[in-house]
Amino acid sequence: MTKRLFNILFFVVFFTSCAEKIPPTKPEELYKKYEKSVVLIRNEYYFVIELITVSNIYFSGIENGELLNFTFKEEEILKSTNVSFGTGFFVSKDGKIATNRHVASPVIDENQTLSSLKLKFENDRYLIETKINECSRGLLEIDNFIYYNYDDLSYVDIDNLNDKKAEIENERLFWTEVGIKFDFDPKKSKVICKSVSIAIAIIHLLLIKKILRIVYCENLVKKQK
Repeated sequence: MTKRLFNILFFVVFFTSCAEKIPPTKPEELYKKYEKSVVLIRNEYYFVIELITVSNIYFSGIENGELLNFTFKEEEILKSTNVSFGTGFFVSKDGKIATNRHVASPVIDENQTLSSLKLKFENDRYLIETKINECSRGLLEIDNFIYYNYDDLSYVDIDNLNDKKAEIENERLFWTEVGIKFDFDPKKSKVICKSVSIAIAIIHLLLIKKILRIVYCENLVKKQK
């Protein structure tokens, strides 16, 4: 009986949601109709670390001291957002809803986040500096090779070596620009939560009470049997 009841309820909700679209209800009408209802809230979001450098950093959360889905590109983090759920209730006739802060704007430990980022930057900066030094050595080796072997090299050889130098120089420039992004001061940076979308679903308390009352009565009948 209980299972059948919930199946019926599911199909009623499903087909109601799939019905023909109707004009949006005014906030005053919503408040009057659902002032005693609970609102289920779904918040899709990500975090931003604002740096003193040009670029910002985007991530979806932190776990075991590691920033999840770390990226410098906002379009990338939009593919890996986080989601939180919670409840709220109407508090005014113009449609305002009261809910917990962690639902509307999830909180993250800023000190822990910036400390984790600082550690990551220090480790990555060492790798970046290693790349830059490798490129510099490569350029120096090509210059020395051309200098000591110039008379034995053809124009084609020299052109090929210069092309190789240009390739290495571009790579060094790339790692230098990346290194600038990894230079930040935790004291001058801050973490912000940005919502992508917030959706709500209204749960009517009277309907829930009716369902619970039916389930409760059914359980009493079973116990009597």
